[in-house]
Amino acid sequence: MLRRAPARPDDVTASAPPAADPQTVTTALPGQPSAQPADDPFCLNTRPGQGPERCEFTAKQQQTVGFERYAAASLTSQALTNLSRGDPYLTTLAKRVFHAANPDMSQIRSTTSQILDNLRSKPVVCGTCADEDCYTAGVVAHVTDDLSTIVLCQRFFQTSIGEMRRTLVHEAGHAAGVGSGGPPPEMYCAEGSTGCVDPCSNLSGDLSQNVDAWARFIECAAQSG
Repeated sequence: MLRRAPARPDDVTASAPPAADPQTVTTALPGQPSAQPADDPFCLNTRPGQGPERCEFTAKQQQTVGFERYAAASLTSQALTNLSRGDPYLTTLAKRVFHAANPDMSQIRSTTSQILDNLRSKPVVCGTCADEDCYTAGVVAHVTDDLSTIVLCQRFFQTSIGEMRRTLVHEAGHAAGVGSGGPPPEMYCAEGSTGCVDPCSNLSGDLSQNVDAWARFIECAAQSG
């Protein structure tokens, strides 16, 4: 699952939905997910289980998904090509991103290959607010429990191009099993950290099972060629 702060107004790729009226925000029932905050208008007056969990992408959304999925796969393919060259810099990069003293580069290549396969082959579907994860404020995408399908929530289309690509790589990493068995909450590398020296400096410990670290590593590895 990927949660992100709302995109800046000049960074969105689709027109924003109407601003929420605080008077229309529903109150959560006992045992139900909390009501949406007034500044998150995507799921007003709806709850998980009320209606179908899946929807049809609009023609524009479908075009965006196709383009960004291709771009994410191209990025990951370039990272895999660079890894296959055995450049020692990529070992240094893996140490920095994953905070690992002795990263297993063979395993890193294997996982990157799985992520690439998932970007090319996993179904990508539209999620509604009847989907419990898409209902949750700030969630832009998630993978189904059986790791078979990537679900894009409507918030996905309000993020920047770079965030869309990272989201797809991130979720393809989950589909490869990275972080799928870890305890909640999922931890994310700092927003605004675009460098490759230590893009996950806000996190500690071994990050080899942190899927956001994998997305950052793939971005940086793709740039090293």
